Amino acid sequence: MTVTPPALPPSPHRTHHVLIDGGTTNTRAWAVEGRTVLAEARAMIGARDSAREGASVRLAETVRDLVAQVSAVALAQVHHWQPECVIAAGMITSPLGLAEVPHQPAPVGIEDLARHTLRLRLPYVTPLPLLLVPGVRCGPLQADHTSISQIDVMRGEETLCIGLIETGAVQPPAMVLSLGSHWKLCEIDSAGRIAGSMTTLSGELLHVLRTQTVLAATVEATMPERFDLHALRLGMQQRQQEGLLRALFCSRLLERVPGSSPHTRLSFLVGTIVGETLAHWRDRVDGHTVALSGSSALCEAWSDALAQIGVRGRAVSEEVVTAGFIAGLSSVADRCPIPSHE
Repeated sequence: MTVTPPALPPSPHRTHHVLIDGGTTNTRAWAVEGRTVLAEARAMIGARDSAREGASVRLAETVRDLVAQVSAVALAQVHHWQPECVIAAGMITSPLGLAEVPHQPAPVGIEDLARHTLRLRLPYVTPLPLLLVPGVRCGPLQADHTSISQIDVMRGEETLCIGLIETGAVQPPAMVLSLGSHWKLCEIDSAGRIAGSMTTLSGELLHVLRTQTVLAATVEATMPERFDLHALRLGMQQRQQEGLLRALFCSRLLERVPGSSPHTRLSFLVGTIVGETLAHWRDRVDGHTVALSGSSALCEAWSDALAQIGVRGRAVSEEVVTAGFIAGLSSVADRCPIPSHE
């Protein structure tokens, strides 16, 4: 775990909160005064660890330690530090997290998120009131084999989208594409509500292909700062011509092509995954500007792929994404009554 007290300009708001982003693979915490970050910490523990271990004990211990760490750093800077609550969003609100919070049906705005935020006490995690922000689901309530494709869920992206609107990083209506372990396309309507989403396992698939299959021996071992866009476009074309599975194997066959390198082969591989994902999202993104959240390399790859179909992709920096998540959590916290001590 690492703790850093960043130097940021003073905030016009004075409320104190501890904010938690509980993801699949890691957990982040911030101590804030209004929207000003006083301290932040991160641990490489997340919902995936709960799934592997069959319990969320280690996740709870991690959250406890992170809250204590950022609170200690904040208190050293602001002697009147008195957080009102700990508020969290993401996979930490799933069955693999601290407590399950039911998804809310889209469309969902900030007032809906605040109204359905779960307020509880978990003394073994924190003596403070704990608020868990619900995720969002779209599609019919009762699923069957004919309607399953209409259903989607998110945990955490709803808070990010709300925050990106508040900070002015996106203007509704908008599309936000989150390029993490899952690639999730989020739609924001003209009223600034989460209107729906579409999720794929593209990020996890890419990780597995380049680290756990025969392709690991032929592609670059680490994700680069930039992909070879020419090779990426060739990967997209190969997928269109031959289908995804054949195109994936062609990533290995490229070893036989003069001038090919592990870097260009990885770029080709990424192109096949981007092309496959975009082929099914083309109608959704048509006519929109898509805000891209993820590594700079993936954002550039997606910007290039979108440009090929006449759609503008705009990368949102990691700093802007973090500020958006902080703003989203803080905005929900500002609207939530804090539960009294039992």
